[in-house]
Amino acid sequence: MVRVINFKRIIITGLCVYILLTVYFLLFIVPMDQADGQYKETGHSWHHGGKRIDVAEKPGDVVSEDNSVNSRLKRLHAERTTKLVKPKIPGTPRPTRLGTIRRRTDDLFQEFVKPSKQHLNFTEIAPQVFAFSAFFDDRYGTSYVRVVAIAPSGRAKRNTGLYCVFNNNDTTEMVYYETCENHLQANAYYMLSCAVPESVAMKFDGINPLAIAPSKNASPSRYKLISVINNRGRFGSDNERQMGRFAVCIPPLFGKINPLRLVEFIELSRLLGSNHFTFYTYFVSEDVMRVLKYYERQGVVTVMPWYIPVKKRIWYKGQSAAVGDCLLRNMHVNHLVAFNDIDEFIVPRSNKTWSSFLEYLHQQQSSKGVKTGNIAVYRFKSAFFEVSTHAKAQNVSMEQQRFQLNMDKFVSLSRTRRTKRFSRIRTKMLAYPTRVFELGIHHLSKQIKEEYFCLEVQPDVASLHHYRMCDRVYDMSCDEYVEDRTALNFKYSLVNNTVRVLKQLKSTEDFV
Repeated sequence: MVRVINFKRIIITGLCVYILLTVYFLLFIVPMDQADGQYKETGHSWHHGGKRIDVAEKPGDVVSEDNSVNSRLKRLHAERTTKLVKPKIPGTPRPTRLGTIRRRTDDLFQEFVKPSKQHLNFTEIAPQVFAFSAFFDDRYGTSYVRVVAIAPSGRAKRNTGLYCVFNNNDTTEMVYYETCENHLQANAYYMLSCAVPESVAMKFDGINPLAIAPSKNASPSRYKLISVINNRGRFGSDNERQMGRFAVCIPPLFGKINPLRLVEFIELSRLLGSNHFTFYTYFVSEDVMRVLKYYERQGVVTVMPWYIPVKKRIWYKGQSAAVGDCLLRNMHVNHLVAFNDIDEFIVPRSNKTWSSFLEYLHQQQSSKGVKTGNIAVYRFKSAFFEVSTHAKAQNVSMEQQRFQLNMDKFVSLSRTRRTKRFSRIRTKMLAYPTRVFELGIHHLSKQIKEEYFCLEVQPDVASLHHYRMCDRVYDMSCDEYVEDRTALNFKYSLVNNTVRVLKQLKSTEDFV
């Protein structure tokens, strides 16, 4: 029996398939391409850890100064038909397609800075153990090399199996010290320590190469080399060192940042007393890098490119490791170091500068019998500033009106209402690097001597101004506000200094 072909059924089936494919294309493929357009603008540049990434016109074509990074991204783009991976620039809207992008932005960037391909400014000294920096520490009877490292959690206070090999072939084993603020993440910040033989310590120069061996009897071909910084040894004397009075450390900077906010932060902090800043740049825009480089050329800022060489989770872009590095980096260089974000300022109530505030505070504490020479850290309670109360100037000269308009663009000058309650948990600190072994994000974790202590500063003397929306967590209340115009003491100097800097950057209109 001859089988009759039903052409009508075939045609109807084909039309149905065509309609389904068309609907799929319109609903999924087109929105995906439109989402691409949200992320990529022709000629737009971002910096990841300090390396420039130029976003080209075609979706997926990312040009980097690093060939290995570029080749990795090209391979990811070539695999798009089987596995979609799209970079998301911080601050842009999420794509409308649900389920299209399962991998977070952080994970993508970990892919193209995978340590097995390129170490960048981290060195893999052992499997999954990455060293960022190393410092010579002579604050104890025995001298040590302190290595700032990232490694999997759960290796607290035990031997590493790694050995420091010094230039006279002496070897000492490294010991893990897991720091306190890892928040149950898969990876943690460790301070790795190895004792320095006395004969070596006496000859330790400013910058010293150090070999790390995977075992005590490993051949030199298996050594990993790192540089150890000795801030005391870099200068012949304290006078030659010219130690600064105050500095500020800013943990990993990332995301969409208004360059005006950055200039405001630096200029107001300078008026308060800071003479140097250390920024850790994780992923910032071209405009932000231009501001940082401007200050770096003046010797005011040090930019530390910050790559996280791990794929699994670590707390807040490795903030604790950046704090630990900055603490050791400023040891024997700056007397006091503040640790805060760019929307935070330590502001004295009556005294305009940190120097005059500390002089007053020491007199106050000495009268109570407190040994101010044993203070390791000053801890400041915080309040949120979030409501603008400045009215436009009326019945004043044109010059005063223009100044008022300029002042309204500064968060520290335009927001004068703060929460009545101060947080005792979300605090920030001003620390003596030579007296602190480990510093937490909001507290002193460990001082180098038992007699050293943390001094809690009362808000009527000085407090932390935090310019952001009030967050109802921990001990914070967002229900009551009071007027606080302390920051207005700096209004003329702050506006004039910031405008001067923006003019020198020749992009005032773009920033404000």
